[in-house]
Amino acid sequence: MKIAFIHPDLGIGGAERLVIDAATGLQSLGHDVTIYTSHHDPARSFPETNDGTLKVHAINPPFPRSIGGKFHIILAHLRQLHLILTLLFASSGSSSTSQEREYDIFFIDQLSTSIPLIRYITLKRVVFYLHFPDKLLADGAYVDSPSPSSARGWFRGGVRGVMKRVYRLPMDWFEEITTRNADVILANSHFTSRVASLHLPSLAGRLSVVYPGINFDQYTSPPSNPDLQGQGVHSERPTFVSLNRFEKKKDLGLAIRSFALFKSHLPSPSSSSSHVGQPRLVLGGGYDERLRDNTETLSELLELAKSLGLTTYIRPLPPSSSSSSSSSSSSATSKTKTNEEGVTMQNTDVLFLPNFTLAERSALLSPPPPSSTSSTSASSPPSTTPSQAPAASGGSAPPSSSRAPSGRSRSTLALLYTPQNEHFGIGPVESMACGIGVVACDSGGPRESVVDIPDSYMSRLIAGIQRGIGSESGRGVEGETDKGEERNEGGEGSGEGNENGEGDEGGEGGTGWLRPPEPEAWAKVLGQIYTLHLLSQTPSSQLAPSLSPSHAPSGRAAQKFFSALSQTSQSRALNLFSMSSMSTSLASHLERALNMGPVDVWRSDELGGLSTILGWILVGVVMGLGIVVGRIV
Repeated sequence: MKIAFIHPDLGIGGAERLVIDAATGLQSLGHDVTIYTSHHDPARSFPETNDGTLKVHAINPPFPRSIGGKFHIILAHLRQLHLILTLLFASSGSSSTSQEREYDIFFIDQLSTSIPLIRYITLKRVVFYLHFPDKLLADGAYVDSPSPSSARGWFRGGVRGVMKRVYRLPMDWFEEITTRNADVILANSHFTSRVASLHLPSLAGRLSVVYPGINFDQYTSPPSNPDLQGQGVHSERPTFVSLNRFEKKKDLGLAIRSFALFKSHLPSPSSSSSHVGQPRLVLGGGYDERLRDNTETLSELLELAKSLGLTTYIRPLPPSSSSSSSSSSSSATSKTKTNEEGVTMQNTDVLFLPNFTLAERSALLSPPPPSSTSSTSASSPPSTTPSQAPAASGGSAPPSSSRAPSGRSRSTLALLYTPQNEHFGIGPVESMACGIGVVACDSGGPRESVVDIPDSYMSRLIAGIQRGIGSESGRGVEGETDKGEERNEGGEGSGEGNENGEGDEGGEGGTGWLRPPEPEAWAKVLGQIYTLHLLSQTPSSQLAPSLSPSHAPSGRAAQKFFSALSQTSQSRALNLFSMSSMSTSLASHLERALNMGPVDVWRSDELGGLSTILGWILVGVVMGLGIVVGRIV
């Protein structure tokens, strides 16, 4: 198949990662894929869009992202319509146009604006991938509720709130009618499918779930840039990592508050050089200086950390093609140096990595190269053979490149995934692919990707080890789970998702910790993880000296906990969330849409007449608004 991908902004984020992995996976199956976007900055994008792996065409629109910080949604519609009209009505004499008209099918995500135009101008089928209904994000982070009315009160926010909802009313109607016009509609999780069916009722029964997948090889190989260890990105210090865009709705403050509370219970360092053994927090994510939300969020997080007594360091932004990037980067760096004199990447409590690179991510998550393993052997626990750690039942073994000590030679202890009611969340899957446990909110997509390790089990495990009677059975995290807790948003016959809905009853072990979004609950988990980390490195002479050598656990129970956690996490990620499984599923849905044949604009079941009229009205609207906005700008 010759497939055209339409994506609004090809930056750094979970949606962009999905699009890139989907396109790459479909290419690996022999399909021809081209991505069209309204914005692509090579300095703020994933490497596959710049190194020739994927064909990317950026068609820059004449419309800004906002006017005075307002009208984002209208301008987003205009920007995508400009992209599509340019794609479809470019000069007929160009060779590229004739190729563009030969696409077999279109794959669209995020914005459904262009679906009617594409279908009824090209008569080609369209597959739409729904990350989350935009109407539910207009007021910020979505709050899950059993009914639309209770979650979206019309009179919240007074007159200003009512005016905003009146403004959104046609936009929300427009989103639903254009989305339902797609031939096949996919959702990224059962949670998204359920919420979309509730708030966009005409889509009920039409959504199929295709989980995002990742390229496993990128996460199980050692870091490609060993110099990052000297730069402080990789460190021997115990590390908690959060990888999310710098946006308010991602609630990154939860990670900082939890870390500060956890750290407040630790003994104070005895000297200025004792930071080497102290835990640290690394916050990395997509950052766009054009977006007020990004700049304000980063500033607020810096101030929050300082107010809680944490030292901070922000790594300068990578060079950008935009003229404002360097000045923004210099300003942020200058401010940080002024406020944090003497703080470096090596000794800071909280390290900020705006627009983190693939090499930096690998340095934090992927297994270290053999050379660095030997250098850390003095402080790392003995290697555990695969046979000593329980494998997840019913799953394939993880790749051999990451199987051996299950990542215990690296310093990252857990990924902190802070968003509430997240639609899916690729971060937990990336972490599990690297064999690292995930701390996440007990809501939304993470309930489908992460299998919980209950607090009661953690407390008993730690108490047992500290008493010197830790389990030698190697059960690791395959302990009990809370009975009756929902683990799969899908219903009967969904065929996808958490296959064993009840955790250990189906033979799967835990892969992380699902907790309410409260700093106290998260700080407790961080303390438990950190305690197990220390116990895993404690020699037998320091544990239960009154017991005979045969009873001294030598930290083996803690080591086996992390080993089993790593093995189970990798197996789950490989089986359910690999790029291969996603690509195969996407290809089948694309084939299903293609087999419907050409679009018949007058068939009633195609919604043809209404959508054709709507499509041509949109052409007139974009022309008229384009002239008006052009004059204003």
